[in-house]
Amino acid sequence: MKKVIVKFLAFVFMFHLTFDNKLSAGEKIEGSSISVPGAFHLLLPSNGQVWRKRRDITLRWEAAPGADHYQVKLFKNEAGTELLKTLDADTAKTIEFQINEYSGKQIWWTVTASANNGNGEKKQDAEEKRSLSFYNWNDPAPPVIPKMKVSLTLKPVTNVSYKLEGYLSKRIDKSIQHYFLETPEANPAMLQVMRDRDRLPARNLVPWAGEFAGKYLTGAELVWRLTNEPALKQTIDTFVRDLIQCQDADGYLGPFPENMHLTARNTWDVWGHYHCMLGLMLYYEDTHYEPALKACEKVGDLLFETFGPGGPTMTCDSLGGQMNMAVSHGLLLLYEKTGVTRYLDLANYIINEAWNEPRAGKYLVSVLEGKSIVEFPRHRWEAIHDWQALGELYRLTGNNQYRTAVEKIYRYGVDGDRHNTGGITAGEGFTGSPYHDGAIETCCTVAWTAFSTDILKITGNSKVADEIE
Repeated sequence: MKKVIVKFLAFVFMFHLTFDNKLSAGEKIEGSSISVPGAFHLLLPSNGQVWRKRRDITLRWEAAPGADHYQVKLFKNEAGTELLKTLDADTAKTIEFQINEYSGKQIWWTVTASANNGNGEKKQDAEEKRSLSFYNWNDPAPPVIPKMKVSLTLKPVTNVSYKLEGYLSKRIDKSIQHYFLETPEANPAMLQVMRDRDRLPARNLVPWAGEFAGKYLTGAELVWRLTNEPALKQTIDTFVRDLIQCQDADGYLGPFPENMHLTARNTWDVWGHYHCMLGLMLYYEDTHYEPALKACEKVGDLLFETFGPGGPTMTCDSLGGQMNMAVSHGLLLLYEKTGVTRYLDLANYIINEAWNEPRAGKYLVSVLEGKSIVEFPRHRWEAIHDWQALGELYRLTGNNQYRTAVEKIYRYGVDGDRHNTGGITAGEGFTGSPYHDGAIETCCTVAWTAFSTDILKITGNSKVADEIE
């Protein structure tokens, strides 16, 4: 019996000793139990994050055991010796604060938890201090239009008129009369899906529903350049203004409801914005209509604050980003017209980082390793527009790796997938065989013609002109 009592007392003693050793989360002072906050960690944003959004930021942290109050401390330096501000979160484990005064700056933040049961107060700092930087949306320095490092070998002519005759002229006239002039009225849903994007019940849209308006405008503007048809010009003018009216205040110019903007799975939402940008920039080049360029800038700004380092993936189109990442081409064209470096920054991120994500196409890395198009992880026809970005980067930087890559891709495409009809790809993708009997979609050939035109302007190679013809 004595042995049992001794063992029991030993157990009680050890339990009491263990409990006392855990007083970092509940310390006894002078016989009174005061709840002292235990260890806890910061959650979001992650350390070193650059906040690119124009809205206020929310900070989050774990609950500290025993805590009943939290304060957020913002510091000017990593050591935490220069306090900028203290924010009272009360009992919440999150706090939102305004970012305006921190634009273009770097700060460090942490949280102090405290507990008070009436007998005294104890405080506990979070286990870490985190760095947080803010993109400078208020930079007073005016943007500078970039000077291209490489000039085009063949430049488009300006101030020229064309007189078309014969079969081609008749085909173009019929396209104007029965497609370009009629489509805005015959297919009002092209813009209506943007106007009532938030209506209920939501529309059951195809993933590429946002591309139609931009593709229509691109085609119409290019045909107008060729014909100077007055009725077509009037139709385009009206369509551009109607399209711009569909844009949300934050820059969104697509057909999907608010909870699906840009990042929803299995939508080609960014792809649709890319095509709207292309059409609007072509219109701006011919008219200098500032609202058209401003609409593109608003799209670019929205994309910049949505994607980038630490942001969501652009592979949400469910096909490795082949569609959504094509906007890198549009961003570079926009940078060339505005000099706003954030568009260049996002394009570089897409090409040098997003392209190399696990589910993406790895185009630049693959072609420089000597792989053909069909050996790229992704090789649908939509990637042609991604590749157009390489030509623009070559002209902007003078870096020959971009020219090497774009010329190799072009040659692989001609040798492996250009049919004797002039069409490109089969079954909407590159197959490596010009004899594949899959359907040749018009979209593929139009995209390849645009890509080939870029190659022609860069190289001046007459064989490329033969291929276009």
